[in-house]
Amino acid sequence: MAPGDADLSVWDLLQSGSITRESAWQAYRDNLEWVLGDVELLLSNLDAETVVLSSDHGEAFGEWGLYGHYRHVPVRALREVPWVKTSATDKQTYEPALEPPENTNDVGDSDVKERLNALGYR
Repeated sequence: MAPGDADLSVWDLLQSGSITRESAWQAYRDNLEWVLGDVELLLSNLDAETVVLSSDHGEAFGEWGLYGHYRHVPVRALREVPWVKTSATDKQTYEPALEPPENTNDVGDSDVKERLNALGYR
């Protein structure tokens, strides 16, 4: 990377050739592997018949000359998201150190459905 590149997004760097597609992709894979460690911890410490792992959108890595995420562009790389269905079993291998906040609001199913709808997920 050249001086000043730190202010540019990964997409700017990729498009300009300052970094390779392989190094950008490897950074994404590294981030995924880092997150999956916490997902594994979560799946080992809750009981759920069905758990779905997903994301909100895909990213373009040069498809149709696009880099990053664009709204309202019908490119498969942007619209296709991962969807992994699994289950979880509480093995009680982890106990969080933090205390829950004193003032918690109970969120009911109708609240969850309303929020998901507002986000465009229902």
